[in-house]
Amino acid sequence: MNVALLALWGCASDSRFEVRGAEPGTPLTPVVVADLDRPGSVRVRISDSRGVRELALDALAEHHEIPLYGVRAGDALTLELEAFDERRVFASEELTTTVGELPVDFPIVEVLASVPDRTEPGLRLLAATRVGSPYAAWSLALDEAGEVVWALANPSEVSDLRRTSSGKLVGIRDQVGIEMDPLGHLSTVWGPSVPEGMAPDVVVELGSNRLHHELFVLPGEQELLGLTVVKRDVPRFPCRYDAPT
Repeated sequence: MNVALLALWGCASDSRFEVRGAEPGTPLTPVVVADLDRPGSVRVRISDSRGVRELALDALAEHHEIPLYGVRAGDALTLELEAFDERRVFASEELTTTVGELPVDFPIVEVLASVPDRTEPGLRLLAATRVGSPYAAWSLALDEAGEVVWALANPSEVSDLRRTSSGKLVGIRDQVGIEMDPLGHLSTVWGPSVPEGMAPDVVVELGSNRLHHELFVLPGEQELLGLTVVKRDVPRFPCRYDAPT
């Protein structure tokens, strides 16, 4: 006698999704929080005025926090959320939220000309700094229409900012290299020491005094290329042509 066994996998799950509002230092970046009843990955499909796009965290974990990077101020978002493992999607939900506004004292950004076909794909990263009192340093991302879709308030200016395929941001702040997420949480610092006020997860010591500029992430995203400053003491090195000693 042949017996066939049929297993039916239900979709019941105690997993929970929610949207956490943006913090003052990242006014355009709400966060999707996923608390899962088993280790899983999370996928977020965003529908807004910029169209439809997808964010994903491939790592298997029971807790995920996904910053919604690249959304416009005041935009209404529809979020299709899925949690999945190696076998199947085990939790899903649709949520809606509205992005907050930029602060009233935010720098005015005016795009005078834009030729999307002559720029690299993706968002444009730049810095905006207000000197004097009160001092302000912002990292910004502009979309294809020149609208601000990400803003991060920094204690000091961040230059040479670039985004990696993992979603992290790499740049130079206080003469050291930094790697951070869109919320400003530092994961890595590259430099001779860690500047006061920084608390990264990892410190990579460099054999130089400071990073100067032009910081690039090399293919494979395991190495960086940048210009550094190295100080050396050379006894009796001539400093004037007319007084060589």
